[in-house]
Amino acid sequence: MSQSNTELSSSEVRALLDQVGDSSQLNAHPLIQTQLFRQYVTDHPEKSDLPPGEALIWLLFDIWREDMYPAEISPEAVMEWHRYLALIVIYFLPLMTGGRPTVPKLLNAAIAKLRRREELIVIVANGNTDLAHELLGAPYETFWLQLIPPDKGLSVSALSARRETAVQSLTKHLNARLARSASETNSDSTPADLLELAASNTNQLPSPMRGTDFIQPSDWVWSPVESTGGLVFRWLASPIDHWLDEPDKRRRLAGERQTVLAILTHLSPTTHLTAIQKWSLDSFPSEPEQALLEKPDVVESLIDSLLSTDLDESVLRYAVLLQRADLTRRLTTFQIKRSALWKSHWLTGIEALAEAADDWQRPYFTRAVIRALLAREDYILKLWTADPCYRPVACDLLLALGKTPYWNREMSEWELIG
Repeated sequence: MSQSNTELSSSEVRALLDQVGDSSQLNAHPLIQTQLFRQYVTDHPEKSDLPPGEALIWLLFDIWREDMYPAEISPEAVMEWHRYLALIVIYFLPLMTGGRPTVPKLLNAAIAKLRRREELIVIVANGNTDLAHELLGAPYETFWLQLIPPDKGLSVSALSARRETAVQSLTKHLNARLARSASETNSDSTPADLLELAASNTNQLPSPMRGTDFIQPSDWVWSPVESTGGLVFRWLASPIDHWLDEPDKRRRLAGERQTVLAILTHLSPTTHLTAIQKWSLDSFPSEPEQALLEKPDVVESLIDSLLSTDLDESVLRYAVLLQRADLTRRLTTFQIKRSALWKSHWLTGIEALAEAADDWQRPYFTRAVIRALLAREDYILKLWTADPCYRPVACDLLLALGKTPYWNREMSEWELIG
């Protein structure tokens, strides 16, 4: 493996992981000669005294923990936790407490640990003792019941499938880091395939065009104007418009999503239902915001308001509130399928938004915001398994996240990999 050709296959990464119990066999591994490994040892001087093979295991562990630790501890992210925990328990568990690599866990032994909450709290807390204590509390009970369902066991073949999915993800992130480190050392002659690999990292925002930087919230240009609904900010130039000319659909969708999410994060602290409802088509009772967002009629009103307004800033404010709601719950609208009456059902929030996202007569800005709202693994899976009419939108969302649907035969359910 040369410095200019450092891409690994998932089978090569799996073979590397299977040698963690005897890391001396990795002392001459080609990855030891890469700029990525050299930089890692430089940045972590405590690893410089370790044998190269053992330091390499630590590199893989840190990549996995940094890139793949789920963004939230919630029932909606349980599939991400399944993937994350699989590699930690099988290969990296001793490293969680600063120990040395040991022989990989047999799958039966790993299953036993994955079924014990007390074993997983340390991993989920990621070394944070305060968080570990919080995880024992009632607010996380639903998360634990989803992660370790008491009425549903974990088979060896199911864990094996999770491990393969996790290894594929680790391979993707390892290759992206190798590509970036190689391009940094040879910026004048960076191979095109390495640039593509770097851009494929789901944690890095792909640029719409070479030489174009991602617009940060502090760079946005706003113009305050008065409106009947209070102070409204009007875009002088929408950051999302920068993606319109991107020819690569995957990069455009990913860029739109991350741009919208950055804007929503910026607006979130100043967005409250009590202030926004004066813009809405309906008025709401005086209750705490979270209690209101659990009411189907309130969520449906917010969706209708988002789809009815032609002000970009109003669209964004409604989107912030909808982020806080569970859009998988049914609304108050009963959808009648005249061509197939047996498919008639109560419409859910994600279905109502998916229909709007697929409506080309709606403004580009509104559809981009809706896609960003729906680009969550749990929402995508529900759309994927719902009516086939939602498949085109689900495919766009999969492209934005860099995910692929996978039918897990052992669990008899769809999963997203990548």
